[in-house]
Amino acid sequence: MTADGVITWYFVTHGLAVEGNPFLRFWVRTPFFLFIKYMIGVFVTACLWFVYRWYPGLTTVFTVLLLMLYTVAIVWNVLILI
Repeated sequence: MTADGVITWYFVTHGLAVEGNPFLRFWVRTPFFLFIKYMIGVFVTACLWFVYRWYPGLTTVFTVLLLMLYTVAIVWNVLILI
């Protein structure tokens, strides 16, 4: 989640974009923003690892879908810059 956080932080602090997530909108201009984004990633990873023990197939499919969504978000953010 840190790549998305770095791109978002850069765009917002340089006036190129606005944070779309209302929960993070306040935090994007603070030093805690990247830490919060990192901890969200750690939390999601821990949840997936925990659930994997009971539902390995479902967790794998869900992880692939999350990675695809994350990739789309990163590409979208980069394309906005171009």
